[in-house]
Amino acid sequence: LKGSDGRYWDYCVVPGKDDGEAEDAPGNIFLTAHLGCKCKIRLDVWEHYQNDPLYRNEKTGELDLTKVPYKDRITVEAMSKEGFLCRRTPSSGNFLVCPVSKTCAGSSVGGPGGALPSAWFSGVSGKSWDFCAPTPEDQPVKSPEDAAADEQQAADEQQA
Repeated sequence: LKGSDGRYWDYCVVPGKDDGEAEDAPGNIFLTAHLGCKCKIRLDVWEHYQNDPLYRNEKTGELDLTKVPYKDRITVEAMSKEGFLCRRTPSSGNFLVCPVSKTCAGSSVGGPGGALPSAWFSGVSGKSWDFCAPTPEDQPVKSPEDAAADEQQAADEQQA
């Protein structure tokens, strides 16, 4: 559906401002289905599955996405290619999804008594992704390997 502000929406979200994090790097998308949550590269999730032989195809040695639990599969799929973090993936069907910041575990949803912690990100099957809606200002992001190299370079510069 095309909204009055020119954006395309495939579910309801409350348009609003950033959740207050200090910096907004390219690829952070402010609008996700959960209030106070934003898209963010999740190298921790990416590296966990890339480096664990349990998730590899025995014959090819490549990452086998069917072995990645659903709670993280969409995160890994969304980060598998350069471009926008907010995208459709093989497991998301027609919905736009993205990896989300670790701080989303504390995000809230409205309930009859006020804001409630969201079970979407917590518990045994807490997800590392959310539904999203890109804004016109969003920029493509780097591959996980390039993002990891940038993080390492920044860490090296801080130590020097």
